[in-house]
Amino acid sequence: MHRAKKRLPSVSPWLPIVSFRFVGVSEHYESDLDYFSKYVLGEKLQPMSVNTNPDKPTGQAYQIDSTLRRKIKRYHRKDMLLYGKAFELRNARLRYSGVS
Repeated sequence: MHRAKKRLPSVSPWLPIVSFRFVGVSEHYESDLDYFSKYVLGEKLQPMSVNTNPDKPTGQAYQIDSTLRRKIKRYHRKDMLLYGKAFELRNARLRYSGVS
């Protein structure tokens, strides 16, 4: 896992997330895709369900031990910062546009 993390950086140091015109979050896939297709592309896209767990009920989070969750967050600290910033940008977009 350590080698993969070194080879596959999650965040590009030369292209900050705020440079993107649109930032979507997977937990809000359908509503973010709807916004993106309407306001950025100008045409309706249909959501796709690819590479998903068919046994996991829609909308339910995986149950992860709190100790393991802390370890994951600590190990992937930069990813968690990016994730938090993506949520901030999404929420700002929703406030600005009046779309929820």
